[in-house]
Amino acid sequence: MGRNFDRRVEVVFPVEDPGLRARITDEILPAFLSDNVKAHLLRPDGRYEKASRPGKAKTHQAQLHFRQLAREQLSRVREAISDRGFRISDLGNVACRLHSNSTSASRSP
Repeated sequence: MGRNFDRRVEVVFPVEDPGLRARITDEILPAFLSDNVKAHLLRPDGRYEKASRPGKAKTHQAQLHFRQLAREQLSRVREAISDRGFRISDLGNVACRLHSNSTSASRSP
């Protein structure tokens, strides 16, 4: 698999919020570093090689892990919203109206 190293742009920035920094170091990085399904290793000659899974190691795919976390969070949000008597579709309509109002207000002189 070829990579674009000639026209590549990388951005680095500090993560100053302690909660976000903890989430990155405690949750996000470990999930990606333990991925043994989609991971590839860069060889000294510049080629990428699919990382092998040692023995009968349990499979771990970071992307699926994060999708599951998103589903769990959505479920908690839905539950919290329904406890207050709303539905997700109500929030979508409200968000659309808020966006519409904010864009029309910014256009008026």
